[in-house]
Parts: sequence; structure tokens; C-alpha cells
Amino acid sequence: MNGSAGRGDGGVLGEHGYGKSGIRLLGMLGDAGVDGLVDLTVAVRLSGGADDAYLAGDNAHMVTTDGQRNLVTAVVGRLLPAAVEDVALAIVAELSHCYPFVRRVEVSIEQRLWARASGWDADPPRAGSAQGGAAFALDSCERRVVRALADGGPVQLWQGLAGITLLLTAGSAFEGFVVDGYTTNVAHHSRPIAGRLAARWRGRAASQDWARTRDVVRRSLVDAFASERSNSLQHLLTSMGRRALEAGDLVEIELGLESVQLAPVDERFGPAAPERLFDVVDTPFGDLHVTVEREPPAP
Repeated sequence: MNGSAGRGDGGVLGEHGYGKSGIRLLGMLGDAGVDGLVDLTVAVRLSGGADDAYLAGDNAHMVTTDGQRNLVTAVVGRLLPAAVEDVALAIVAELSHCYPFVRRVEVSIEQRLWARASGWDADPPRAGSAQGGAAFALDSCERRVVRALADGGPVQLWQGLAGITLLLTAGSAFEGFVVDGYTTNVAHHSRPIAGRLAARWRGRAASQDWARTRDVVRRSLVDAFASERSNSLQHLLTSMGRRALEAGDLVEIELGLESVQLAPVDERFGPAAPERLFDVVDTPFGDLHVTVEREPPAP
């Protein structure tokens, strides 16, 4: 690349950033992991403060991505077994301290959950025993997610969950939608629905009991999914967001649902009534998103 890149060609530098993604770290707690596992995948994104690297090839303010990975590793190693939210905030603080010329620091963490495998709960092995460790299995497809952002003001933090798989056997309606030459849907006043839910939220309090907030929000979302009558998935998702917003004392919550189609099988091959059999159509899937925000206080 020559030093004149980005100059004199009628173009200006637009939004840009760089970082390190897919930093996966597995922490074994206690001797040989007998006290549990912490499985984190971290992504770092930096932007601002290094325009000359893009415009003139001057790398004086470029932070190497391997250096970012090493910083993440050092912070995680120092804080284990801290809450993933506190780890994200600490990584942002360390990056901001070490590289003050960077204008925007964003850290995202995904935590996979492991559970002790059957047979180990009652009598876990002692360190140095013949077994020498503990057995674990991934608890579910569900994951904890966190995003921390420093952008010139107070650091903001979003908690979240991904991979919550939900199914309702009846009670969701879908009627009155657009019907034209492309429509193949039929109206339903009560149908089964299923999908994979992701949620991300920001609380009103500056510091929180992260675990309690997560548990309250998750419980509210699942309870609303099970109990709210709805006229569409969009209607249901909004009701779930409103329920969680109040229960968790949140500023906002973003919800995404990948809906899985449950299509009744051809009645010639299905079981006799009242049982029902469905084809599960994972792809293509409906992709729904909604953000529910707290109303600003009246002036």
C-alpha cells in the first residue's frame, strides 16, 4: 500500500474498526477442574484513534490483535471465577487504560454452560485420586452473552441470553394478515409455535446483582411465552419484552426469535386423532426482532 491511500481520490474514510474475535478460553476451577468450568468466547473491537493507519499507513496507534488476545487472557486469568459481566467491564477498563488514544472500545463475551456429568455429583473425585478430575457435559444450547462499551462517556453494559429454545403446543393465533397471490399461510386462532430466543438488555442501576437480574429476566420471558395470548409472534415477542422490562427494572430489552415452522404432516400418514404429528422445518426460518424501551419521564 502506498502512503497516499485515501487521499486525493475523492473518497474519505468512513466507519472503521478492528479487533480480535473468537478468543475462546476454558477455565478449570479448583484442582483438575473439580469445582467447575468457565467457558468464555471473547471478541474485542476498537475504533477511532488510528485513522492514519488507514489513510497513510502509519501504524503508531495500531494495537496488534495478538496483543488484544493476550490482554484478554491476562484479565480473564486474573478474575476467574468472577461473573462474566465483571470480566467484560474489566477488559474494557484495561484496554482503555493501556490505549487511551482509542476512542471506542467494545467487548462482547459469550459463555457456554457446562454441568457435571451424571455419576460425579454425589462423590466427586479428590485431587490426586485415580480419576484425577471430573466429567462434564454441555448443559444446553443456551448461552450467556455480555456486551460492554466505552465510548467517551460512562461504560455501558448489556446482559443477555441466547439459544433459549421454546415451544408452545397451542394458543398462538395468526389471522388477518396480507393475502395475495404469493400467500400460502392459512389463518389460525390457536396454533403450536416454536423457536430459538435471544435477548439482550440494559438495566437502570449502575451496579447490579448480575445473576439475579439474569434469572429474573429469563423467568419473565419464559413465563410470558407460556401465558400470554397473542395474535402473532410479533405481538407475543412484544408482550414478553414488556413483562421482562418491568420485572428486571430495565432501560431497554432487545429480543430476537428464529421461529421454527411446525407443519402438520399429510393426514394420510399421520396418527389417529387426537394426537398430532408435525414436520419440523428449521430452515428457512422466520427472523423476528423487537426492542422494548422504558418511556422517558415526563418533562
